[in-house]
Amino acid sequence: MGTYKVLDLFAGAGGLSLGFSQTSRFETVMAIEINKNAAETYKQNHNIEVIAEDIRTIDFKDYKKYPQLNDISVVIGGPPCQGFSNANRQKSELFSNNNLLVKEFVRVIKEVKPDGFVMENVKTISSDKHKFFVTTGERAELELIGIQIKDEDLFLGNTKTVNEILVDLYNRRKIISTFANPNLIAKLKSLVRYSKKHNEINGFINKNYSLLSKSIQEWDKLFETYGNENLKEIIMNFKSSLMSLLNQQHAELNLSTLAKQIIEIHNITLIFNEISQKKIECSMAFTKEDKGIFVKGYTFTVIDYLFNIFKSLDYKLDKGVLNAAHYGVPQERNRYFIIGHKKAQPKLPNPILSRKEFFNIGEAIKDIAQLHPRFKTTDDMPIKKNNSFNHPLSIYLNANIEILPNHVVTQSTDTALKRFKNLGPGQNFHDLDESLKTTYADTKRTQNTIYKRLDYNEVSNTVVNVRKSMWIHPVEDRAISIREAARLQSFPDDYIFIGTKDSQYQQVGNAVPPLLGRAVAEQLLTCFNDKPTKSLSGILNKEKRNSSLNQ
Repeated sequence: MGTYKVLDLFAGAGGLSLGFSQTSRFETVMAIEINKNAAETYKQNHNIEVIAEDIRTIDFKDYKKYPQLNDISVVIGGPPCQGFSNANRQKSELFSNNNLLVKEFVRVIKEVKPDGFVMENVKTISSDKHKFFVTTGERAELELIGIQIKDEDLFLGNTKTVNEILVDLYNRRKIISTFANPNLIAKLKSLVRYSKKHNEINGFINKNYSLLSKSIQEWDKLFETYGNENLKEIIMNFKSSLMSLLNQQHAELNLSTLAKQIIEIHNITLIFNEISQKKIECSMAFTKEDKGIFVKGYTFTVIDYLFNIFKSLDYKLDKGVLNAAHYGVPQERNRYFIIGHKKAQPKLPNPILSRKEFFNIGEAIKDIAQLHPRFKTTDDMPIKKNNSFNHPLSIYLNANIEILPNHVVTQSTDTALKRFKNLGPGQNFHDLDESLKTTYADTKRTQNTIYKRLDYNEVSNTVVNVRKSMWIHPVEDRAISIREAARLQSFPDDYIFIGTKDSQYQQVGNAVPPLLGRAVAEQLLTCFNDKPTKSLSGILNKEKRNSSLNQ
């Protein structure tokens, strides 16, 4: 019997595919990953073609161009999905393009028609914050497959004095392009932040004199007021105040207030344009007293869409949140999985390890603690291992190789080293003396995972980009290396990461833990009336009760 061919979408560094390949029953034959460094890592370890292109440009029915797509048995992947909170929207963009990538995953399923699929995502994807907006012409199809559509008042912004003007212009379809030059808007945002911090503006004007002077000269090209006198007056007032400062006549702090208003007008017009470009189905714009500008939009949840669309394609489904620690990963990482199959009823894996049996950080990285990491990814001086533990996780991670790759860290500053030395296992930034927090503007908002010193005896928190989070080694006064982070994600030592230092850290943090992927892959195998060469349960429990870490 041959292997089952796998197509990997949004493949990242290849953690999910590695889990599938570890069963010895699945073979990934094609992967899609737009990030160049991650694509190189994938290619290095899986030795297959990786298409480093935007998935939206790929025709998955083009078998002549992509002969690997013949006889695909399984499609796997984790499309980015961004939550939406209308009550607390910080970005000027209203309708996230990331969520549209979920629809790309569905498109591939429709075009490739695999026997089975696995979709991995954030654990909150089933919440109401993950939603789509109905676009022109799709309502009938959505209702036909049973998707519930809700009305929702969508907040677009609030400029107070010109809300009615903007609503009128939008409803007459007069605002159809960007309101102002994005570079100028970025500078205005900097101006607002500067004035708030320093309570003056002259310093900012001096630093940005050239750009602001050029903006004055091109003023009429930067702004379009569509002949509206009120809007024109706001723009001209700002221009006059700015010219006064540039001519060093006097400093006016109210320039910051005017800048805020222009920024908000700009953001609202961007959203107006976005509604038009993305063909979002919505009502005419309207105002609510003292609350700003709104439109009535029509939404449906991502999870409702996925379940109904997959069922309409005749897939039997199972879904739920899985914690990686239940499957031998020394890390509490909760991810949402949807598993589907055409013929058999799929089932997500039951936990292999109970909470009291979870593998800990020490079992993953203690054996390489004394190996000094490099500071550069280009340093090719080999680091030879000199120790290993008779523990199932350690045996798996060491992968029977003698040289430790990717054992690279960031060279820490003196300030960082002082912080490292003052933190014990389990402590973080908030446990530091106030004298060691001075480089942070708002220490109260700093997350508990920043400058966290790991504890050998604990299970790791969710691994993200540990370089940015400044995770500290349990006993050494240094950062966690790329390889140590990879071990916490259950990548064995023979899996090589490619790219810049920060890219490698990010690839590790973004990955699906291979052992978690392996557990799901084994369950999908049962739908094919097949089983892995070696079961994950057997590997994790091998000598587990009789083994322990060397002291």
